[in-house]
This record gives sequence, structure tokens and C-alpha cells, in this order.
Amino acid sequence: MPVSIQTYEKNIWNLNNQIVLIRFSFRHLSRTPDVRAKFIKERTDQILAGWSHFARTEPEQFCGWEHFLVPTFAKKESEWLSKNLHAVIEFSEHRLNQMELVMRYALFEAVLTDVVGNILWEYPNLIENAVHNCLDAPKSKNKRSDEDDDDFRARRTEKLVRSVDYLTYKPTSKSSASQEKNPNQPTCLFENLKKGLDLEVEQQKHADILEKVREVRNKIAHRSDVSPRTLTDDFMKEVRSALSEFPRRLIRVAADEYPDACTTESLDGDSERPGYLIRNLLKDI
Repeated sequence: MPVSIQTYEKNIWNLNNQIVLIRFSFRHLSRTPDVRAKFIKERTDQILAGWSHFARTEPEQFCGWEHFLVPTFAKKESEWLSKNLHAVIEFSEHRLNQMELVMRYALFEAVLTDVVGNILWEYPNLIENAVHNCLDAPKSKNKRSDEDDDDFRARRTEKLVRSVDYLTYKPTSKSSASQEKNPNQPTCLFENLKKGLDLEVEQQKHADILEKVREVRNKIAHRSDVSPRTLTDDFMKEVRSALSEFPRRLIRVAADEYPDACTTESLDGDSERPGYLIRNLLKDI
């Protein structure tokens, strides 16, 4: 089924509402004493339950004193939280920015790979072009003995999509050097879209911010040490704009060029997963 911009818009709308609701809850918590008191009580119960579970699963850590240590530790944590709740709320805003960036990037990446994958699946002649032959994907000679033609095409498409997803948004010295050896080798994602799929998606407008977002996303995912000085209000505005605008532009351009793979129309609830993924899922049933 084609990837629909209407479904993408619904997903973005839902995500925006969910994030706004969480931010509203933070503000309500920081400004309303009764809400803070209820939060502390509920969190205290959770802390006590956590220590009790720890004592049951690892009693040797308490040397027989769990009846005394469990409520003592839980009380100390609860008292600390009560005294430092304002600072916790402030840092939670930063943590929410991290989670928002990761969620938005995940949605962005899903649309990107679905669009590319669906195009390659619905228009299989594109798999054999010079650009895609340079990417890390099995060639026809690597077809397995237990695969039929569609199984092999699905495996090859999936590997190609993964290779495209690994491309940077801007050329690097390494990718440029590779292109000097092989002129068909794309130096970045946008070049692959242009030369491999004939899609123009305003590279100069999006490349810098998308590369920065990916870098920050990776730091959050692997180390979770991104400073609040990085996730500023202005930066988050750029993140929201780029990660929502680029997929819209990509689907619209692809819908004109590849109507069997992408559409600007609603699909009445049918599955939009690319055909090669659906085929793999059906094989596992």
C-alpha cells in the first residue's frame, strides 16, 4: 500500500497533542500545591514498593534488617524528593526535550525508510540502477538456494533501505573519497534520493539541522548526556520544523513521481507498511 501523507499528518498531530499534554502537566504540578502533595504521596508509595521488591529479591543485601532499612531508605528518598521537587521538575523539562527529540526522530526515520522501501518495492527496476548497486545489499549472484524471486527481492530491498538509512545528511570526507573511486557512490542521503530515485527535497534547507539532530539523538540514545545548553528553545523549534516538514515534502514529491508507492490521499485504514516488510511478516506467521 502507498505511504500516505494523511496518515503521517495524523501521527504528527497525535504526537504534538501528547507532548503538549505532558508539558501542561509539568506546569500544573509546579504551580499547584495540592497536585504536588498528591504527586509526592503517590511517588512515596512507589518508592516504598520498589525497596520492598528489592528486599524480597535480594535479601542478602539487607543482612536481616530489611524491616528497618526498607522504610528508612524509602523515607529518605521521599524527603529528598519533597525538598528538591522544583529542581526535579526543571530537569524533567530538559528530559522531556530529550524524549521528544528521540520520538520525533523515530517518526521521521520511519517515514523516510517506508517511503524509500515502498518505492523500491513497487518499482523494482530502480534496485538495479548504478547508484543502488554501489550500496551494501546482496547482488543477484547472492540469491540463496531456498529463496524464490520475491523472497530475494524482499531481502535485497530491506538491505538497501538499511544502507540508505545509514547515509549521512551531508557529504563527509570519507564519502567524498569513496565517490572519487566510484562516481556512482552517493556521498549523502540527499544525493541518493536525487541520483537513485530522482527526488529533489531541498537539501540545503534541511541537511545541516538533520545532521545535528541525528548527532544529538545518538548522544541521547547511547549516553544520555546532552546538555540543556544544546536543547535550547530555539534548537527545539528547529527540530520540530525540520522533522515534520521534510517527510511532508518527501511524500509529496514521491507521490508525483511514484504514485503506486506514495500518496497524498487517505487510505481508509489499510496497512501502509512497505510490501517487502509485509511479506517478511507473513512468512513468520
